[in-house]
Amino acid sequence: MARSPLPRSSTSRRAARPGSRTGDCDGAFWLANERFAITGTSAGGDTTGARYAFVRVFDLNAGTVVEYQTAPAESLAFKAFRAARDSAWTAYFRTRLP
Repeated sequence: MARSPLPRSSTSRRAARPGSRTGDCDGAFWLANERFAITGTSAGGDTTGARYAFVRVFDLNAGTVVEYQTAPAESLAFKAFRAARDSAWTAYFRTRLP
């Protein structure tokens, strides 16, 4: 895994999970000139298929990363969420692409 250019002294709003720096990122946006956020989901250290959502807020001036996490969703619930999300994206792009 590639190291983050920011210090590893980040904090989490939930207890740290093994592998909390990994995951599937699905969005990113700027909050200010020197702050941005990345969103996604991760299994952390879970092997049952459960996943949790996260938002990582990077502050380039302070050199910090704060990660906010949801409670884990069990495998079946997450699969239903992913199917609904994919359907929503498909409908969105069908109305906007020629």
